[in-house]
Amino acid sequence: MFEGIQKLIYPDILGAGRFARIDIPAPEIMGPFVGWVELICGVLILVGLFSRLTAWSAPPEWSSRHAIFRADLSWAAKALGIKFPSAECGRFRL
Repeated sequence: MFEGIQKLIYPDILGAGRFARIDIPAPEIMGPFVGWVELICGVLILVGLFSRLTAWSAPPEWSSRHAIFRADLSWAAKALGIKFPSAECGRFRL
């Protein structure tokens, strides 16, 4: 939920700007879309409304985010010598 808010508040750093740096198609559309999905799904899960629907729609988005931003940190990727694009925000690496 907080990641979604941050994507909407800081689009150049965490939203469309980050998506453009890692070559995701249509970053100006995908950045806000992903931010709203994370925010809405997080709120719905938190208050318990449409939890089953949200539980089916949010995990694919979360797992794809994990695969894109964290895959290069996995031991399998290091062992196989696979390099994935990584997003950087200032001096912090995500």
